[in-house]
Amino acid sequence: MTSVDEPKTVAERYSIAIKSSNLRVSAYRFGDADLIIAAGCAPDTLGASLVRLRGEYDGLKAQHRAAESRLQAQLAEAQTKTGDRPANPSPLPTPAALTARQKKAAAIKDATNAALTERALILSHLSGLHSTKAALGRHAVVLATKTRFMRPNRDALILAGRVLDVFLNPNCPHCSGRMFTGGGRHEDSGPQVICRPCGGTGKRRGALGKDDEERRFAGGLLSDIEQKASQFEQQVARHMRERD
Repeated sequence: MTSVDEPKTVAERYSIAIKSSNLRVSAYRFGDADLIIAAGCAPDTLGASLVRLRGEYDGLKAQHRAAESRLQAQLAEAQTKTGDRPANPSPLPTPAALTARQKKAAAIKDATNAALTERALILSHLSGLHSTKAALGRHAVVLATKTRFMRPNRDALILAGRVLDVFLNPNCPHCSGRMFTGGGRHEDSGPQVICRPCGGTGKRRGALGKDDEERRFAGGLLSDIEQKASQFEQQVARHMRERD
């Protein structure tokens, strides 16, 4: 999502418009109703569904992280006041006793588990997930035939679900899309450490299939729906400019 000072994107404005209680059409200003009308004029309904779902996902993700930050701040404040320290019930060795490789493996595992938990919580609250996933599944089956992905429809549907997950949250959980996990550009930061789980791409694309054929199909499907979402946003933006 954009910051407070940046203008909202088409996707963000669309996600706000579909929840708006003011759907009056005015001849003097472009409102939420006009944006919904513009979205309805787009020929590709799948692109609209994808953009709407991604906007909903980003909104819930921001709310989840804000709530988590508040909770952590409250816990830290409470511990400071009482002098308590969080207990370590784990029988595992303390971080100081671990080797560098063990600590890195533990950090990667923790980041993966945290990302999986966050995505599961957010996905469970997405109102448009079921309908969008069903529409994407139908599209994936058709695309499998066109691209000669010679696997059962069930495999195409499974991959479609993974593609949708990556579409909604494309950044690598280990580096948060930064492509490196240590170091920086400043002299005191040291050399940059390339993120190994994503290979320095900052993306989760590598988890889309277990063999070359699955990865080829899933990669093509992901590129296809990204293009559909982009075309939808461009069509709505064009309509907004014409209306203004």
